[in-house]
Amino acid sequence: MNLQEFDDQPKTRLKCLRTEDDGRCATYELIDEDHTLGNALRHVILKNSNVKFCGYALSHPNERKINIQIQVYSGEAIDALEKGLRDLKTLNSIVKKKILEQKEAFGPVELEDSDEDIDPNQSDETPAEPTVTDADMQD
Repeated sequence: MNLQEFDDQPKTRLKCLRTEDDGRCATYELIDEDHTLGNALRHVILKNSNVKFCGYALSHPNERKINIQIQVYSGEAIDALEKGLRDLKTLNSIVKKKILEQKEAFGPVELEDSDEDIDPNQSDETPAEPTVTDADMQD
């Protein structure tokens, strides 16, 4: 397969790496993701009473891929993953709605303008003037 054929292939962000025990235990790879999704998704999946185990790991610190392993008491692990993704999406919608409600209730924010020009390279501390003594002058 040459590079051009590879580029024409549909790209998926979820890949099943392996399944065991008739699909009750599975490992999935989520591409272009990191701890942000991994930890939140693991937390939501563990809230499912049918889930026996859920854990994730970054495959390598320089790669944006996480491997998530799920083991369920009955059914298939993919069902727990799908439910976790749906539940996480619902939670995010609720949080976004509450943030927008609070933003609207708080109203616009106006910042005070300062007449002073601030030099970002200047520190807040004024340097001390050097002290010259008579002894310094006698040489």
